[in-house]
Amino acid sequence: MSRTIRIGRPQLVVDDPQMPFTFDSTLCTLRQPNGEVRVWETDLCSEPYYEMYQGPADNPLQRRAGLFAWDHNGYNSRWPSSVWVQSFYQVLPEECVHPAAQTGDLLIGFIHREYYSNPYLPDGSFAHGAGSCNGFYIGLAVSFDRGLHWKYIGDVVSNSHNGFKEFANMGGVPFFKVDGQFQFFFNEFLPEPHVPQDPSVGYVDAKMHYLSAARCNVRETVEALLEGKLPTVRKYSGNGVWDTDPIFETGAPILSGDHQRCDAHADAAYCSALGKYLLLTYHTRPSHLCLYISPDGVRFDDYVTLYAEENDEIMTPYATFVGISTDDSSDDFSTVGREFFVFFPRKGIGAKYDFDQWYRCRITVG
Repeated sequence: MSRTIRIGRPQLVVDDPQMPFTFDSTLCTLRQPNGEVRVWETDLCSEPYYEMYQGPADNPLQRRAGLFAWDHNGYNSRWPSSVWVQSFYQVLPEECVHPAAQTGDLLIGFIHREYYSNPYLPDGSFAHGAGSCNGFYIGLAVSFDRGLHWKYIGDVVSNSHNGFKEFANMGGVPFFKVDGQFQFFFNEFLPEPHVPQDPSVGYVDAKMHYLSAARCNVRETVEALLEGKLPTVRKYSGNGVWDTDPIFETGAPILSGDHQRCDAHADAAYCSALGKYLLLTYHTRPSHLCLYISPDGVRFDDYVTLYAEENDEIMTPYATFVGISTDDSSDDFSTVGREFFVFFPRKGIGAKYDFDQWYRCRITVG
C-alpha cells in the first residue's frame, strides 16, 4: 500500500526578538525520559558557545537547560576555530556492550570543524579566511554521559581546498543509518587552480560545490571511537560504489541535475512509516528548503519543497527533524515515524546574520 506525505504550512515558533542565540548550526535533538526534547546548539557568535535548551516537541527552545563541554583532544579550540556537533547518534544496547550504551548515554557525534591559521586582520578585526589558510573538516566525537561532555576523536573527511584561502565550507552533518553503515552528507568541492591572493582583498569563495556523502560501518565506528581511534571511511564514488579516499580524493555528487548544488547545513533521517530515507537541504538565492526522499539512501529522485523564500538576503539552513509520534521514532530522531516536525530558521545573510525567525512544518505520513 502506497503512503502519502502531507506537509503542513510553515508556522512561526520563535520570532527574532525572542531568539536566545544566533543560529550557527543544525540543532542536535534527543527525547528525554519525560517526553520533552533537549536541544544542543553551537553558537560561536557569542559566549558561551555550547548550550542546551529543552521543551515540548513543538518548541524545544522553550527554556535553557545548561551547558555542555568539549575535550578538543589537541585540535583547535581558539575562537573562531572550533568544533560544532551538528548531529549525533544514540548507540543502541545491542550495538555495544559498553555500560553507557546499555543506559542510552553513549552518543556518537558527527562534527563540523573549522580551522583558520590566522583569521585576524592587521587592525585586529576578524574576517573569514582573510590572510589565513582555511580548513574545513567532518569529524567524529563521542560522549559517555548523554551529551554533557564530548571528546573530539579526529577528522575523517576533508576537501581539496583545505590549506588555501578559498572559503570551502563543507557544512554538515546530516546522517542516517543504512545497511549497517552510517551515511553522512557534506558539501564537496571540485579541485580548482589556487590563485595567490593579496590578504587585504579577503578570501576566495569556492563556488563549485555539490552535495556528496561518505560511509563508515556502525559497529566498527563505535568500537574504534571507544578506543580513541577512527574507523575506515569512504566517500561516494558514484553508481552505488563507495571507495573514494575521504581525505585526498573528491567524492561524487549524490543529487543530479539542478539539484546537485545545494547546502549540507541540514539534517537527515530514516522514516519508518514510509520505509524510506529523508534528506533536508537548502538551495540559495533565493533560498528554498527541500525534503528529498530515497528508497535506498543513494537515489534521491523524489523531493518536496517545504519552504520557498522570495528575499535574496534570507537563507534557510540548519533544518532539524523532531519526531512527534513516539512509538515509531528513535529518541535521537535519526529515525522518524508517521508524524514529525521539520524546524528551520529564516535567517539573514552577511551583515544581517544574527537575524533569526524559527519556523516549523508538521509532516504526516498516511
